[in-house]
Amino acid sequence: MNVIFGTYTKRLSQGLYTATLEQGQLRHLQPLTALSNPTYLALHHQALFSVVQKGSQGGIACFEEGKFVNEVLLPGSPPCFVDVVTLQNLVLAANYHQGTITVYEYEVGRGIRLTQTIAYGSGSHAHYIRYIPHFDEVIVCDLGLGKVVTYTIVDRQLVLKHEFSGLAVQGPRHAVAHPAKDALYVFAELSSELLVFKRISSGLVLMQTISTLPIGQDQLKSGAAIRIHPNGKYLYASNRGHDSISVFSVAADGLSVRLIQNVPTYGQHPRDFDLTPDGMQLIALNRDTDNATVYDVNAFEGTLSVVQKDFGIPEAVCVVFNQQ
Repeated sequence: MNVIFGTYTKRLSQGLYTATLEQGQLRHLQPLTALSNPTYLALHHQALFSVVQKGSQGGIACFEEGKFVNEVLLPGSPPCFVDVVTLQNLVLAANYHQGTITVYEYEVGRGIRLTQTIAYGSGSHAHYIRYIPHFDEVIVCDLGLGKVVTYTIVDRQLVLKHEFSGLAVQGPRHAVAHPAKDALYVFAELSSELLVFKRISSGLVLMQTISTLPIGQDQLKSGAAIRIHPNGKYLYASNRGHDSISVFSVAADGLSVRLIQNVPTYGQHPRDFDLTPDGMQLIALNRDTDNATVYDVNAFEGTLSVVQKDFGIPEAVCVVFNQQ
């Protein structure tokens, strides 16, 4: 399987990198494309969309089959998150520093064009935007304003549906949805807490708040990424500072979780990680020590066991799997 890595380019990295996952281990790291700070990526069939920075501008770049197609740049800092609405050929981006979310239309061979911008105003740090097919909604986490926002898509534009506010102390950063239940899981960066929401017709209802850090080890709170196993039975969250991955079992109804394991990432600052599409392995990226750690996932318990911890990738902060 081919794996693509997004990075910062502040010290050693030159942009995007690729490697292969063979017999459960990463091998053959190769530079893919030279870019400035391609910190987050999204795949859509043959297309790759990457955050990009050029001088005082930032935006999204589009590649098809490894070749540059186009980019859309705006003044100021680049986005921090990018996602794809596959069936509608839309690309979504969240900009932490500018407090905005943007929508782009994508056309094969022509790339992307900006079609909508929503600004949240003073104090906003929009950190995450993703389309949830199971909900048929777009979810946004605004860390600065402490809210989770949901949108529907009407005529390829985002239309506000609901806001859940009051999370400023916790700082909602990223989220994942249960693949089959009406449950949304939000990871709070500032408090290192996992927030479990029930999705109802009128919005979201908070059902549970639980720390992602072991008891007595919560001095360093800096939550990062969150993922859910394809079977919906297990949740995973990365803890920067504590430099670990926490594993949770998920209740049958999806509306509560229980911490069952916490494992080190064998490096510093695990900004991102992801499960392989079959849920059999997990790759965690340690930005500050320039290494990736690979774990096997126990098929019956969801727990992690390390199989590789020294695969070098400079300043890596995003991982995506290319199955084409």
